[in-house]
Amino acid sequence: MPGTITLGELPNEPIFVQLLRVSREVSHVIVQDPQTDVEADYGQFLADLLQTRKGLQESVPGSLLDGKRLLREDNPYVFLLTDGNYNFIVGAFSILSVGGAFVPLCESFPVFVPVDDFMVQSHLCDSVTKKSIATQVLPEEALHFSRRCKSAVIVTSREYLPLAREIQQYGASQGVEWTVVEICIKSLPSLDTSVSPLRIDESATISPRRPGMVLFTSGTSGPPKGVVHSRSVFYEIHTTSSPSEVCLSHRHHLWIGGAMPMIRHPLAGGRLEMIKPDAGRLWERLHKGGVTILAGTPRLWSQMMEYFQSHIQGLPAAEREIYVSAARNLRVAHVGGGMPHQSLLRFWRDDLRRPLTVSYGATELGGRGLKCTPDTPVDIERCIGRAHPKITVRLSDGDHGEIQIKSANLFSHYLGDEAATRAVFTEDGFYKTGDVAHVVGKDYVFDGRLSAESAVTKFRGWQISILEVELRLLELPFIREGCILGAPEPDNGTRVAALVRFKSSKASSACATGANGSQPSLQLLRESLAAELPVYMLPTALRVLGEDEEIPRTASHKVIRSKAIEQYFPLTESGEIAEPVELWDLGKSEPSGPRKIWEWGGL
Repeated sequence: MPGTITLGELPNEPIFVQLLRVSREVSHVIVQDPQTDVEADYGQFLADLLQTRKGLQESVPGSLLDGKRLLREDNPYVFLLTDGNYNFIVGAFSILSVGGAFVPLCESFPVFVPVDDFMVQSHLCDSVTKKSIATQVLPEEALHFSRRCKSAVIVTSREYLPLAREIQQYGASQGVEWTVVEICIKSLPSLDTSVSPLRIDESATISPRRPGMVLFTSGTSGPPKGVVHSRSVFYEIHTTSSPSEVCLSHRHHLWIGGAMPMIRHPLAGGRLEMIKPDAGRLWERLHKGGVTILAGTPRLWSQMMEYFQSHIQGLPAAEREIYVSAARNLRVAHVGGGMPHQSLLRFWRDDLRRPLTVSYGATELGGRGLKCTPDTPVDIERCIGRAHPKITVRLSDGDHGEIQIKSANLFSHYLGDEAATRAVFTEDGFYKTGDVAHVVGKDYVFDGRLSAESAVTKFRGWQISILEVELRLLELPFIREGCILGAPEPDNGTRVAALVRFKSSKASSACATGANGSQPSLQLLRESLAAELPVYMLPTALRVLGEDEEIPRTASHKVIRSKAIEQYFPLTESGEIAEPVELWDLGKSEPSGPRKIWEWGGL
C-alpha cells in the first residue's frame, strides 16, 4: 500500500542488534539538523532508514544481491553523495543494512585523483585572485572512483540529485551504467518503536571482515588513498557514548573525525546536533546548556579562544560565567587533527579551567590511537599522551622513532593498492604511521612527519623543523592563524617562510608595522621569535593573508603545504620569490644580543 513501510528484517550483526536494542530504550530526539529541518527520534530515523533501504534493494541490479537481498561480498561498495548531516546518517546506515560499505563523496571534494594519465584537481586556484575555489566533484572523478571500487551505485540526498544525474549521464557515455538512489527523509510517518514488529533476521549474518566504510586520506603527504575499514570497526563504537550525551557535530564527513560520531551516537542513544563550525555559533549553543561533547582541530579551538576574548570576556560577570560554566560542563573536550600550541592549551586549562584533551589519530586507525590523561604533565610540549585501551603502541627505535600501532580497529587495506598496503605494515602486523615521536616518562611526544619534505626544510645546509617553528609562530599574541613553509629559492635551497593572518590592530597594538606602515613586519616577527629560536630557524620570508585569502587546507584543517607554497610564494621567471612577499636580506647582520649556545645549529 502507498504510504506504508515494508519492514522486513535487519541483518544479524552487532551494528543492527545494538541499533534495535537502543531504539526500544530511548525515546528522545537523537538527531537535530537545522539544514534538513529534522528533529528525529528513533521512530523517524528507522522509518527513513527502512524506506531508503527499500529503494536501494529495488533499484540495484538483481545480480548484485544474494538470496537475503544483501549486496554480494565481491561488490559491496556504494557511494554516498550528501552533506555531513542527517542525510549522511540515514544513507550510511541504509547502505550498511544491505551489507554494503559506504564511500562518502560530497559536492566539494578537495583531493587530487588520477583520471587516465592526468590529474584532476577538485580545488582550483583562480589565476587572477589566487583564491582557492571549491568545485563540485567531477563526473570524471566519480568514474575513476567507480573503477577503483568496482561499483556504480550512488545513494544521494535530494539536493544532490542533479549532480548524481550528471554523473549518471557521463557514465553512460563511457559505457558505465550508474544506479542512483535517493535518500528518503520524512516521506513516511514515524515508527512506534515500542510496538514495532521490526526484528533481526537470525540467518542474515554478515562477516565482520567485510568492508563497511571507505574514507580517502587527505593527500597532504602524497596522492590520496582509499582507506578500507571492516564492518567490525563499528561493533563497539557506541561504548564510548551513552543516551545522556549531547554531541555537537560540525566536522566534515569525509574525515574520520567527522564520520565516526555520526555512526557512534545513533548506536549509543545520545543526541547529535548538527552545527556549523563557527566559533560564535558554538559558544551560543554552549550557552544554552546541556552539551557534553565537543571535539575539534587546533584551528577551531583557537577560533573559540579568540571569540571568547573578543566577545565574551568583556561581558558582565554573571553573563560571562554562564559561558564559562558551559565550557567546564563538557565531559569531553578533545583537540586533534594537528598539534595545538601551548598558549592555546594554557587558555583552556588556566583561564577557563576546562583543559583540552590532546589526542592523536589517523584515518587508518579508525579514530584516535593515543590521548593525554589527567596525570600527563602539562609542561611537555607536543605531548600526545598514551595509548588507548586495547591499542598497542611502539616506536621503531625503542624510546624514539616512527610511531607504530596495532589494534583491532586498524584498516584492512588500501582500496585497489596491495603494494601500498604491504608497505605500511610490519611483518608482525603493526601499522607504520609515518609520524615520529619520542618517549618522556609514560607519554609520547610528537616530533613530526618521517617524510623530510613535510617535516623539515633546508636552509644553507641546516635542517629546520617546520613543526617547531610553526608552534612558536602560533604562540605569538598578534597571530590569528599561520603556518611555516619551505619556500624554494635557488641560492639557498629554501627560505623559512611564514604565511600569516594578523589579529586586528586593536588586538595587536604591540605590533610594529612595516616600512609602508600598513602591516606588521618581518623584522617584528623575527624579533618576537628570537627568544625561542636560533637565528638560522627564523623566518626569512613573510606573506600576509588578505581578507579574501585563505590557507589551503584539507577537510580536517590540515595545511596543504605544497599548494600554499605554489599559491603564495611563486617564483618569477628570474627565479625570485614574487611580491607581495617581504624578504629578509640574508646578508644583513643580526642585532647584537646575548649569543645562545645553539645559535649555530650545533656546529
